[in-house]
Amino acid sequence: MTKVLVFESDPSFAGELRTELGRLGATVQVVDDGNVGLQVSNGRYVAHMPPSDQERLLFISAMYRPEWRATAADKTLTVHPIANAFLGVTVPAGITDVTVQFTPRVQIALTWFSNLVLLGSVAATFVVRRRRDNRMAPPANAEVA
Repeated sequence: MTKVLVFESDPSFAGELRTELGRLGATVQVVDDGNVGLQVSNGRYVAHMPPSDQERLLFISAMYRPEWRATAADKTLTVHPIANAFLGVTVPAGITDVTVQFTPRVQIALTWFSNLVLLGSVAATFVVRRRRDNRMAPPANAEVA
């Protein structure tokens, strides 16, 4: 049986999550107290939770994408989709802090590629202008009439 830890302050939504995840065979623990917390900033979630002697599933109501990465104590954790939409992280026993971060690798790669093309275009323009100016300039030893 999978244990699911849900950080949710809205009791109505937490109840819906408990019901739907329970139908999937999960034991759901909804947390909204001072002992645990979830900090969110710029596509990065940091979850603090009490230690457990069993593996758990951390559910975050954010859209799942393959670019999500989760770490805890210098370990990479498994990130997977929940209900084909939300973010789930398998948290091993004994882990108390989990960091989940969105890193859009394709967008980063395309940004670097665009910057390199721009830099290459600027360099090519400079070289072409320099060569054109050298061809049009009179020779250094030519006499002026």
